[in-house]
Amino acid sequence: MKSAIRATAPGKEVVVLGLSDAYARRDRVALEPPERPTWISDRRHALTLRVHRAHGLDITAVWPRLWSVLPDNCRADIHTAQSAYAAAATLTGWAVLYAALVPLWWPLAAIATVTFLTSRVQGRAAMRTLCELVEAAADLHVRSLAEQLGVEPATGEQIVLRLHTHGRPNDQRDV
Repeated sequence: MKSAIRATAPGKEVVVLGLSDAYARRDRVALEPPERPTWISDRRHALTLRVHRAHGLDITAVWPRLWSVLPDNCRADIHTAQSAYAAAATLTGWAVLYAALVPLWWPLAAIATVTFLTSRVQGRAAMRTLCELVEAAADLHVRSLAEQLGVEPATGEQIVLRLHTHGRPNDQRDV
């Protein structure tokens, strides 16, 4: 375990905090400062910020093209994570339907609560996995995308510029 050390006086050191433990605790809460109303939306937003910071890419604009250059095993993993998230969203829908019927039969309150809590746990886990896979795909395959687009140098800014100019080099748009 790495520790942060702060010198208080010559020859005296005080261990402030285990950094790896602190980073792990922080990352469980949020990878970026929270700006959205829910944990899941914050996690998706963190994905966008982290990919932009690492590669200069707008992942929303680049994703359809990046998806097309991903190897099949990577695509299958992302599809599995997306399906798990969709299943959790479906479970949330069932929880809402059960809750709507509580006035007719009160034991549904327990069923609705358990269903909702299960969907919340599964949804967070699926979104965490999905975002990690998408970020990994961007990290590992952005050069492949740049090669397919014929972009040199292979920077995120050049890729986004190429996409926003509809694939035409040097921003030659029809007038």
